[in-house]
Amino acid sequence: MSGYLGDLSPTQQESLNQIKKRLEDIWSNRFTDTYLLQWLRARQFDVTKSEKMLRDHLAWREANHIDTILDTWVIPEVIAKHYPGGFAGYEYDGTPIWIDCLGMIDLKGVFYSVSKKEIVKYKARQAEYLIKEILPKITNKTGGRPIEQVSLIFDMQGIGMSYLWKPSVDCYVEIMKMFEANYPETMKTTYLINAPKIFPILYNIIKPLLREETKLKLKILGSNWKEEIVKWIDPEHLPVYWGGKARDPDGDIHCKSTVCIGGKVPESMYVQNITTDNVSTEGFTKTTISRGSSLKIDVTVAKAGSMLRWNFSTDGMDIGFGVYRNPNKDKWKSVDKMEVFLAPERVNSHLVPEHGGIICEKAGDYVVHFDNSYSWRNTKKLAYLVEVLDPNYDEFINTDSFCTRI
Repeated sequence: MSGYLGDLSPTQQESLNQIKKRLEDIWSNRFTDTYLLQWLRARQFDVTKSEKMLRDHLAWREANHIDTILDTWVIPEVIAKHYPGGFAGYEYDGTPIWIDCLGMIDLKGVFYSVSKKEIVKYKARQAEYLIKEILPKITNKTGGRPIEQVSLIFDMQGIGMSYLWKPSVDCYVEIMKMFEANYPETMKTTYLINAPKIFPILYNIIKPLLREETKLKLKILGSNWKEEIVKWIDPEHLPVYWGGKARDPDGDIHCKSTVCIGGKVPESMYVQNITTDNVSTEGFTKTTISRGSSLKIDVTVAKAGSMLRWNFSTDGMDIGFGVYRNPNKDKWKSVDKMEVFLAPERVNSHLVPEHGGIICEKAGDYVVHFDNSYSWRNTKKLAYLVEVLDPNYDEFINTDSFCTRI
């Protein structure tokens, strides 16, 4: 049985009856059968786990004033004008479509202008708007047939290695945690289009946060995605840019009246600098590099196609940085004899923390090199995090294990 109202097994019905009894001390009008079944499905009808998840959610709502967020919280101007995405279109059964075109974001501009907390709160507000405003209106249009979920077009055009910047990764991980913990069973399908080469690496970052049921809702569309997507989504209301027929009255193919497409954030809107003072260095190694010396970090890349990623900052002064490939690790100890993989340069990581990554097409031994040999007066304090992100291509070859590839 599906676990939805009207399609319950005797065991599922008993779980529904039990959770109602357990919630009598906090009973609310929102505890409809449809609502409670969302939490039960999210925990495979384990009543104890479902009850805990729901109680934790209610505590989160109270702590973050979620019940009044639509009426009392003002969306920051930068987010309203420059955070891409919006509702545009429907599946043939009436399920609304949210278009997330994250590749159009001015990543650093947004993060220089608002806090991570405000971005996460904005995403919570989106979810509340969906549940309280969008879904009821669509249900009324379908003659009372309940529409309980939303589908997502996730357009990855423009997403590259810059999106592995630690502040942005931390923020999006926080968003995924928030959705998984507080809005179970809200997502029907995610249609992923324009997947970049680094998609397997990005997916591996968020994969541990996702329930198996969520992974199975992912459809990865190929280069002919515009032809494929209209198999599920009505083209009449879908913007032309994303494969449909809809345009704004002025002819705009993005339908910018409903879908924000980001754009450059003016520096006049910046309210903070992403410096060592306001970026978390949790998990970083902290060390000191003496004047006239350097630090070599040996890194083994086990699988071709992995990404070597780095985040680092210095206290007060710049540092030299480069990456080398060392095919003769036992013999070559000096970087002067190694293959230059990323040309060394001096980096102002004391002003803005440095981040980046590079795809290692070959497995083998690499060296991340922090160079202070040019400075005979100043010792440098360094905080760094160097990681190898496994592409896990085997999982993406056998896509039935986690999603549907079209």
